[in-house]
Amino acid sequence: MMPAPLTAASFSRRLVSETGAAVAPAGFERVRGRPTFVRRNEDTIELLNLQRSSYSVAFYLYGIWLRCLGRPAALREELFHVRLRGDEFMRSKRKLQARLTMESGQDEGLGSLLAREFLPFAERGRSLVGVRGALRRGLLSDALIVVEARRRLTARATPRIIGSRESRAAAARALDTRRG
Repeated sequence: MMPAPLTAASFSRRLVSETGAAVAPAGFERVRGRPTFVRRNEDTIELLNLQRSSYSVAFYLYGIWLRCLGRPAALREELFHVRLRGDEFMRSKRKLQARLTMESGQDEGLGSLLAREFLPFAERGRSLVGVRGALRRGLLSDALIVVEARRRLTARATPRIIGSRESRAAAARALDTRRG
């Protein structure tokens, strides 16, 4: 007996299922009723969303919310501070596109592709330090980054001075003399 033909709906369900299986071990949880997966970290919230496009193949959207800028109004990728399309962060763009098209028949191996390429990239999104490092290394050169987030990510950190008022004042004078 031949298997039932693959419909667009069954193919989409399969993609969502394979995506979930690949990203769940890394702490991503599915948002109920949507093809969206979220990982909440101390400094950031990461979102991976699978979308279909009427103009091209299905694609992934990845977003990072910086918690230092408040709470997101909703878990929607277009609201996040740092946003990327899958073909901007996956090295194997052709393999990804082939696995996301129903016509290709190559939907096998999507989970291993995500585990090998997306999860190491997303690991940087777990903290402000990681996101700053990714920005400095040019890994976010194709990302859409909102202005306030870019300011936070590129600002030089100032050391926090603790102790008595006199010791803080002395440390601040020493810091000022070193700077210029």
